[in-house]
Amino acid sequence: MPYISPDNRVESRIKRDFGMGFLSFAQQCKDQGLKVHEVAEMIGCSSSNMRRILCKFGISFVVIEREPLLTDCPKFQNKAMNGINCLSRRWVA
Repeated sequence: MPYISPDNRVESRIKRDFGMGFLSFAQQCKDQGLKVHEVAEMIGCSSSNMRRILCKFGISFVVIEREPLLTDCPKFQNKAMNGINCLSRRWVA
């Protein structure tokens, strides 16, 4: 594995080029909605290296959007039986 001088490490480049620490820089990029490959391109490193460093600091750029569930629907949550919640309610004769 080739030696990488401390001045050429990603963290050092961010401090030198952007004037802030890695955590501040990563949070700012995340707030701006940048993707990992865009940040890596800005810094001049590979996406996999950027993901490795983000993981090292416990940061994730992945935002998982949850699909709304049927149980989130107000009609499903209604106490009275209706066409949406009829299979999840107790049928009383």
